[in-house]
Amino acid sequence: MNYLFYLEPYTFILNGEDKSVVYNTLNAAYTLFPKHPVIDKIKQTWEKASNGYCCEITEGEKTDEVVAAFIHEVRESFSGDCIEWETGRKKPFIFKPQLFLNSEIQLRKEKDETLWGKRIMQNLNEVTLYVPTPDYTGGKSREPYHKQLLHCMDFPMDKMTTDDYEDLLKRLEIYGVRRVNLIANGNPFENAYMREIMASHQPQNYKLHVYLDVKALHTQQLPIMENILWEVSVHGEDLANAIPIINACERKDVRWDIVVTSEEDMERLRDVQGRQVKVQPYYTGSNLQFFEDYVFMTLDDLLSEPVDRRSIFRHQALNEHFFGKVTIMPTGEVYSSLWSESLGNIREEKLKQLLYREFTERGVWLGTRSKVEPCKDCVNRDLCPSISDYELVIGRHDLCHMR
Repeated sequence: MNYLFYLEPYTFILNGEDKSVVYNTLNAAYTLFPKHPVIDKIKQTWEKASNGYCCEITEGEKTDEVVAAFIHEVRESFSGDCIEWETGRKKPFIFKPQLFLNSEIQLRKEKDETLWGKRIMQNLNEVTLYVPTPDYTGGKSREPYHKQLLHCMDFPMDKMTTDDYEDLLKRLEIYGVRRVNLIANGNPFENAYMREIMASHQPQNYKLHVYLDVKALHTQQLPIMENILWEVSVHGEDLANAIPIINACERKDVRWDIVVTSEEDMERLRDVQGRQVKVQPYYTGSNLQFFEDYVFMTLDDLLSEPVDRRSIFRHQALNEHFFGKVTIMPTGEVYSSLWSESLGNIREEKLKQLLYREFTERGVWLGTRSKVEPCKDCVNRDLCPSISDYELVIGRHDLCHMR
């Protein structure tokens, strides 16, 4: 009697430079392939899609100590099973999970730029607009928070006028963008640009996230406005004074972005009870140990919750952190990442032309871990979150303890 050893369609075979695993997307079971000739044969058979995720093995192969232990682990993790099977009997066909990219994407350089610009616009989901400070004197020294976080910044007046911003916001409504981030200096109510923009534009089809510093709340009551969310930045050193305000706030249109740089900041968070709180680590250049302790991932972190099929496919094809997002500066320059070159200027070219350039020349949106060292050789590359600003500012892609 022979046996049919198969995997379930919700499992993935993940391969690294020195090991491979069976990953179960339903329960995060993580089963290593042992080094063994029969296991190698089984894996090769499974990986060939035409075999239907099945492999026929003999009684002798099944009872081998290493193979038997592997079968037991796969079965106990609900990742597959091994059943009796008559040789020559037609096997069931189980579809191996496999990413199929639209062939048109591969041919995008051969297509009409205007046509592709229109199609690419459908992928634009989030736009960040930085607004200048009219009374900017250049005397303020600020950390470049915006290179890592959505954060208030001071910029001098440049090419973009209030009319440019108002026209752009109207066009973003038409494009079907889901979210727009409007960011100026710490107090938008004291910024003439922001006051004029917000007075002349009421979002209808997207959520407008307006960023401000917690210090602005000392003199300003936040108005309630339809489709507008207030993102309040609070730094660790200001948290003690801000905690009573945060804990007393029950408004669903106010979110608290807590910027932390140290273990002391994390300790202060214990007293925060607000529901709409987002903790945002910030790399200062001298707090790598803090990042290693609180930001770097371990294998236990990665397996704490299942990564579903769609997420794995997305990780294989695109960068979830950057895809569908652009940032527009007061100069009019448009960026798919503030760590890459400008795509061009919104006042000189149409947005669809700039996004076409991102797809055909830049590759930030499609920047996956399979393209960078050392991640491309890691078995976990398709499970890990996409490359983010943190990797770019720190200067390494493996922000983890898994190698």
